[in-house]
Amino acid sequence: MAEAVVIGNAGIDTTVYLYGADIDCSVEAHFSPNLDYVGHAGGYSAGGYAALGRSTALIGHVGDDMGGRLISETIARDGINRAAIWNEE
Repeated sequence: MAEAVVIGNAGIDTTVYLYGADIDCSVEAHFSPNLDYVGHAGGYSAGGYAALGRSTALIGHVGDDMGGRLISETIARDGINRAAIWNEE
């Protein structure tokens, strides 16, 4: 039995790290580090409880695409019970 059950969908949040304090639109900016993380309300909450050492389950929907696979792999690695997650095929 899980100590925390999160009901809500998880998604991908992308963080873009710029090389300076300001954006220089005169140069190509597509080579900045862009990192994808599991986010959105369900992803953040479930990940937070799991990081605190709580047994956690997530109930929600995850797509059957590259982002959905990243979410599924990440929450499995974090030990979050995903028995109640369904995928759209």
